[in-house]
Amino acid sequence: MLGNIYLTGFMGSGKTTVGKILAKKLRREFIDMDAILEKRIGMKIVKYFAEYGEKEFRVKESELLEEIAADKLKIVSTGGGIIESVNNRKVMKKSGTTVYLQTTLDDCAKRLKKGGAKSRPLWQDRGKTESLFIKRVPLYKQAQIIADTGKKSAEEVAGNLLHRLYPDDNFTVTMDGIECPVVCSFVALEAICSAVVGRKRAIITDRKVAKYHLPRYLGRMDDAMVIKLSGGEKIKSLRTAEKVYTKLLDNHYNRDDLLIAVGGGTVTDLGAYIASTYKRGMPFILASTTLLGSVDAAVGGKAAVNFGKAKNIIGTFTIPELVVLDVNSFTTLAREQISEGLVEAYKTGLIGATSLGRLIEQEYESMLKGDLPLLKAVAAESAKFKAGVVTGDFREGGRRAILNFGHTYGHAVEGYHDYKVSHGQAVALGMVVATVLSKRRKFISADECRDIIKTIINICPEMPGLVPVDEAMAIMAHDKKVRDNKIVFVLIEKYGKPVIVNDLTKKELVGALKECEKYFK
Repeated sequence: MLGNIYLTGFMGSGKTTVGKILAKKLRREFIDMDAILEKRIGMKIVKYFAEYGEKEFRVKESELLEEIAADKLKIVSTGGGIIESVNNRKVMKKSGTTVYLQTTLDDCAKRLKKGGAKSRPLWQDRGKTESLFIKRVPLYKQAQIIADTGKKSAEEVAGNLLHRLYPDDNFTVTMDGIECPVVCSFVALEAICSAVVGRKRAIITDRKVAKYHLPRYLGRMDDAMVIKLSGGEKIKSLRTAEKVYTKLLDNHYNRDDLLIAVGGGTVTDLGAYIASTYKRGMPFILASTTLLGSVDAAVGGKAAVNFGKAKNIIGTFTIPELVVLDVNSFTTLAREQISEGLVEAYKTGLIGATSLGRLIEQEYESMLKGDLPLLKAVAAESAKFKAGVVTGDFREGGRRAILNFGHTYGHAVEGYHDYKVSHGQAVALGMVVATVLSKRRKFISADECRDIIKTIINICPEMPGLVPVDEAMAIMAHDKKVRDNKIVFVLIEKYGKPVIVNDLTKKELVGALKECEKYFK
């Protein structure tokens, strides 16, 4: 995941073309070793071979490979002869994944026939070229992945390769004894299509998601009725639900038909609520198109709408037929949207998924730039952890409450601002408050508190202002987690170990908020 991807193969196998496509799909930097070497030596490789010999060129090639291997997250198109060195093969294997683009010599020749062969110093004599090809093939086949290019287009090769490099994460969440499959995938649509064959279905989404992703879904389900909503937290309301009920009734949808919610957390929350209440319940599938939705709303069986200033106060527990985390859709997320998802995932790391928390601390910069393999790992690991918690406590009778770290005060922030601030930013602020409260209760050290808050701010530098204590306490008093008129707060006893408290005082919150102010000056 964190290593480079080295594309190897004979001259003309398509390493550069496939590499560029793969880098674009993964949002990673592409490196063409031959192009860099020509720039460094100041001449074409064929001329360098003629003047200085192949041996000198191979020395420079190996030096460049060592430089690249010291980095990470790169898609590298290597020279055709790089694998002849035992040390080069070791370097590539140790620092990443080696991929062999397997081609026939005739196919390579066809790709080079438009003058390309003239620039290849080792393609000047057909007999010698055949001998070289035969010699190198066994070395190429030592790669971790062999991709047969055959008659496939470069786009097809890159697409197939992407799925082999980063296969689906499949797991289940068990709710009330019923298993719900979850698929985190670059080809999530495949899982949906296999589940909807022969069924009358409706798709609910928002206009922004429809613009970017609906054509991909309708390309496989063009007979589905589409219900487009305006988007944003404001759509999670009884008024919006009523409009959707009317649309379903007018088009004669029954309780055995299928509703597919495609979008972020607001769409999947609303879609699940509507499906669980329409005609006392219809089957539904959730397709999460945002990182935030994937790590939070999509998995867990909760469905709700907001009412007044109270978030998710009217809802149900319900079970989807399938949840898909559509990694391809993450390519359209802005940095701010990725930031919100990372905050929620970092919460998961702080309350139990410690390896995920450490990964985010180390790689948040690459994640914020949109590195898809890293974001896929974040989505999958967060969802797996949540699935484990939910399986053990579906209806939130105990341990499931730990998932609310940062949310009690965060929801107060959202309510105070009439949901005009983003959920991710509000939760980030709530996490800062919860972390300071944990330190003030001496659950964590001052250094731990500082480091955690530094990471939160690095991930999410834009947060709303702190909500005054009286207003926050009033809103939190209506929180659905209140038990025996006591506000429930989730803190951390240490990194990865949450603790639930219900004895928070107004005085304690005043002190914590005052201390929080220093982090935002």
